[in-house]
Amino acid sequence: MKYLLSILTFFILTLLGSYGNAADEYCNNILDYDFSNSGFKLSKRETIQLKNNFLCEKLDSEQKGCEWEYNISETISLKPEPGVNLKLIHLYKNHVAGSGAWGYAIIFQCKDNELSQILMNEYFYDFTFQQNNPDTFSIKSGYWQPDDPMSGPTSGKIEKYTWNPKLGKYVLKSSELYKKQ
Repeated sequence: MKYLLSILTFFILTLLGSYGNAADEYCNNILDYDFSNSGFKLSKRETIQLKNNFLCEKLDSEQKGCEWEYNISETISLKPEPGVNLKLIHLYKNHVAGSGAWGYAIIFQCKDNELSQILMNEYFYDFTFQQNNPDTFSIKSGYWQPDDPMSGPTSGKIEKYTWNPKLGKYVLKSSELYKKQ
């Protein structure tokens, strides 16, 4: 009876399409997928895993509070050309036990049923995102001059990205510095 039940369960799950790997779930629904329980590769040495859109990173097991807190501050669906669906994740890392913060712009794409990060940039003290049109966007961040205090830069930077259909990814089109008011 158990054997028959397991075969029936497998058959039903296969028919409903819910029996498959995680990449299928991401790739079939990347524009609607909830990344709040996902992992992110932030550098060669730093990979994190969120749980319910949160991660408390401690320096050691005896630390009472978090050293760093991570969460997704926004997700943006991008469609740079017909048939190409991407998801930009704005991940925020706050140094709650000290001062400082980082913002990460991470773009995911599904290609050949594989989920991959096609862009990952980090910004000291975070950034703002603006989609200019379907195939271009800008990221505005602080830019510290050599004499600037750590508490705030006197300049800013605007990076403009354009979708390159031949390469299948966004490329940096321009980077401009400006003086903050």
